[in-house]
Amino acid sequence: MSEVEDKLRDLLQSLERERSKGEKKPEKGEGQPLSEKELKAMRLISDRYKAYVPEISLKVGDIVKWKKGMRNRRFPSSDGVAIVTKVYPEPIYDDKAKDSGSPQFHDPMTVVLGVIDEDGDFVEFHYDGHRFEVASGSDVPPRTLQQLRERHELLCAVEHFEPGDIVTWKEGLRNKKHPEPGTAALVVNVFENPLYDTAAGAGSPYFNEPLGFVIGIIDDDGDFLCFHSDPRRFTHIPPL
Repeated sequence: MSEVEDKLRDLLQSLERERSKGEKKPEKGEGQPLSEKELKAMRLISDRYKAYVPEISLKVGDIVKWKKGMRNRRFPSSDGVAIVTKVYPEPIYDDKAKDSGSPQFHDPMTVVLGVIDEDGDFVEFHYDGHRFEVASGSDVPPRTLQQLRERHELLCAVEHFEPGDIVTWKEGLRNKKHPEPGTAALVVNVFENPLYDTAAGAGSPYFNEPLGFVIGIIDDDGDFLCFHSDPRRFTHIPPL
């Protein structure tokens, strides 16, 4: 990375020298000096690159925010925060992102972050850790900090399930339509190793989600339907 930084520094110095020529009429064969707007753009991209390069050592439980000018996803909001729920030792990639015109193409994702969505539920997304930094106390409203920590603790408190168990969503951890809030489901099957949704891209909360069991519900027509879900998000309903 130092080689790239050296090139950027040399380029900026060269641009400043060009600008210092002022309004001097260029001699034959010389280019026009760069405008203030062009110089400002070069300084900005140089500053952004220097901020992006250092990957801050993040750990599970850290409350983080976007580095300035680094936001490339919808969540968290530009002034929002998230909690680190997983750190990968090596970057993983979304093999389904085939469009090289997208900024998510071959995006090196090193962390999983939990955020509170519009419905007040805790959902997870994968990100490039270079884009985040640890948030300071002044960046996090106490209520938001409490919510993130409580939801993360609930997610980590995994219960043991067996076929026939009656379950429901843990409070604030619903990330799918079924079952409806406040309703029950029946555990149909539990996997020794979780399955993964191979169609979900990195922009989806279902990307790399560990689908560890199958639950059954009764739909509006009275039919029994089965769905694969993440057991971390469910809790037992005690028998009557």
